[in-house]
Amino acid sequence: MKIDIQYPCNGSDCKVIINGIAVSFTNAEQAQAYVAQLKARLEAAPRPLPDVPKRHAEPADLI
Repeated sequence: MKIDIQYPCNGSDCKVIINGIAVSFTNAEQAQAYVAQLKARLEAAPRPLPDVPKRHAEPADLI
């Protein structure tokens, strides 16, 4: 996930860009706090399990 803060923040318009989608904030401090909280949540989120090849059952296994 790509997260960027678009500077300069012009008083009332500061944008955080998340995978190409803009989220507006009223100032740089709010934008930075949002990014810090989002990154912390992403780090704390469980990771998906790696893909494990599926074993096909043999007819003898079904008995």
